[in-house]
Amino acid sequence: MNVSYDFGQTGDFDYYSGLTVTGSIDGRRVLLGGRYDSLYGHFGQSRRAFGLSLDLEQLGEVIL
Repeated sequence: MNVSYDFGQTGDFDYYSGLTVTGSIDGRRVLLGGRYDSLYGHFGQSRRAFGLSLDLEQLGEVIL
């Protein structure tokens, strides 16, 4: 199983405000996330934020 991480990629969405993370297994993206500090400003709050999403469908196809 070939696993890789990319900490320098720009995010697919404009709400990312800094570092983004992509994780792939055998060329399939299974992890995506990053900083999205400015997103909270749209809801009247100022907060720092970092989030990740895990694509369980892609992960299941890779490991099964």
